[in-house]
Amino acid sequence: GGKMHAINANDGHNDISTNSKSLNTEKEDQQVRVAFIGNSIFYFNDTPRLFERLARKVRVDATAETSRSDTSLVVQDSCLRGGASFPSHLQAGNGMSQIFRGPNALLPDGTYDIGSPTIQSLLLGEEKKSDVHTKKWDFVAMHDQSQVPAREKFRQKSIHALTTEYAPMFIASGATPVFLVTAAYRAPTFGSDDLGDINEFTSRLMEGYQLYARAIGELLPPSQKPKVAPLALAYLKVHEENIDLWAKLFHTDGFHPSPHGSYLQGCILYCTIFGRPPSRDVAVPENPSSLWDRARIMQPPEEPALPRPTVAELKYLLDVANRVHVSYTSSQES
Repeated sequence: GGKMHAINANDGHNDISTNSKSLNTEKEDQQVRVAFIGNSIFYFNDTPRLFERLARKVRVDATAETSRSDTSLVVQDSCLRGGASFPSHLQAGNGMSQIFRGPNALLPDGTYDIGSPTIQSLLLGEEKKSDVHTKKWDFVAMHDQSQVPAREKFRQKSIHALTTEYAPMFIASGATPVFLVTAAYRAPTFGSDDLGDINEFTSRLMEGYQLYARAIGELLPPSQKPKVAPLALAYLKVHEENIDLWAKLFHTDGFHPSPHGSYLQGCILYCTIFGRPPSRDVAVPENPSSLWDRARIMQPPEEPALPRPTVAELKYLLDVANRVHVSYTSSQES
């Protein structure tokens, strides 16, 4: 593990619970702020809002006057753009204006909730209201273009962007980076043939993201030590245990996530950020499609809807996320 060993199962959660007393004794649980930076791997099936949903408080008093956001332990915003890599995204900014257009994206003022216009505004922009938080974000969940970390020559450009441009923004905003290791494809796509089979492609991706975490970790204070969310290892675990379900983790194109894949993604991010899985009461509802009640988009609207996971599939995928998180964490500590 070397420098990576402090990806500790309790890291995030302890920080949150110990800080909340000093911040605000009125509120029983301080909301955790999570920014999302990524591409269609995040916007298919709306991972930011799914994550917010997985962090829903278990018992919300239905009679109380609560705004929707108060029902979640998480406050999120994002800057997403199809096909973006860490370097290109800094220049190009948000690409959701034509994608997050459905009724669920509509805000009371008639505009659409498409996220922040740029990564810079997401991480450094002014807070809308002053509150007890001294820092803008607790965590930034982020992923690179899906082949870049697996290729040494492209990896270097991302490391350069992370260390020169992202690191100062993380320091200014107080955010801990959480690198989502995206999954190896179901079958070769976009010239990925040379990245090898699922095992080899996965290990290259893991290596790339661990290098990212190490490179940027050297520039951040210990309280912002980067975390790695090993989604690719969770896909690999499903591949070993249930190959038919593994195939269902993908959209019809074989590389974007299906609702099953997005659910596994949400669960592994949750385990990584909070150091424990989401509550089963929340994460395994009797009606699984209710998890996406507020999704701004699922898959491209012109394509037929993919099936939602069954209750049994949700239970299994939640368990896989937890098992992979626990084993990855202990492997990094040894």
